[in-house]
Amino acid sequence: MLLPGASAAQTAARAADGGRLSVLANTNEQQGIHVPSLGFTGVNFWLPATVGDIGAGAPASVMIRESGGTVTLGVSGPPRDGAPIDLTWQRAVSAVTSHDPAVRVLGTGVRLSLRVTPGTLGAVHKATVTLG
Repeated sequence: MLLPGASAAQTAARAADGGRLSVLANTNEQQGIHVPSLGFTGVNFWLPATVGDIGAGAPASVMIRESGGTVTLGVSGPPRDGAPIDLTWQRAVSAVTSHDPAVRVLGTGVRLSLRVTPGTLGAVHKATVTLG
């Protein structure tokens, strides 16, 4: 199988690049990857858990995009039950520069703590932070 828009040689080179991405979790309870070259981390939590430096207190889909000293976090609630999701990120954060109304900042400093009340539509709720 080829990657979209890639030749067989490009697909083979990508498959052979062991440093392109890291699988953080691949179980029935969590799936997560980190792609350093894109500054991207994505984790699906089907149960409360910690994967890498991200912890979720309820089922959640979490996407983190780092660009320089600015990070955008996106969180949604896959069960679509509206239950709050407590999220921790074990990274030093000096400030939350913006966030959706559904996102409550519980703490910054040595780690970021957020509470997201996702509603029932499966929408992504965002926060933008500055690394400390």
